[in-house]
Amino acid sequence: MPHDRSTVDRDLLRAAADGDRRAVARILEPELDRVHAVCHRMVGRGDVARDLAQDTLVKAIRGLPEFDGRSAIGTWITRIAMNTCLSWLRSQKRAARRDEAVVVRESTGNDGEHTAAWSVQWEERRRSVASAMIQLSPEHRAVLVLRDVRGLEYEQIAEVLEVAPGTVKSRLFRARAALRDAVEAI
Repeated sequence: MPHDRSTVDRDLLRAAADGDRRAVARILEPELDRVHAVCHRMVGRGDVARDLAQDTLVKAIRGLPEFDGRSAIGTWITRIAMNTCLSWLRSQKRAARRDEAVVVRESTGNDGEHTAAWSVQWEERRRSVASAMIQLSPEHRAVLVLRDVRGLEYEQIAEVLEVAPGTVKSRLFRARAALRDAVEAI
């Protein structure tokens, strides 16, 4: 029986908390791609993103008994993913090199409407933005990924990052300015 992703059925949560693997799969499976995408955009390295996504899911499974359902399951799991990625980023002594750039958006490729020159320009621009994203602080990167890539609303971002909505708006403003400056410097 399908369930609304914004709220998870209490019986399904209870079954998952009691160790029912099918219930856990029904709750987490729809979130797998999003978790990996968030991790990849935050850390920029596929191997690390896979590990962090796996860590996120393990934490989510362990945390299911404490999930109270006040927020959407996707928001809760995204918060776990963001916190996992931010912890990893903070543990690194140096920022990743430009060749380990974050993929902000996948190129749509040449679909016949664009010239080869346009495709080259698009790829250069994508790489510039990806390199610039690596230079941002983890907090700025997080707010940009959540708003501009995931498309979350300010209130949802505030919930994920555990800050006030006003803080989200100011961080987003500063993050966009920092990204713009970093792209121009490249």
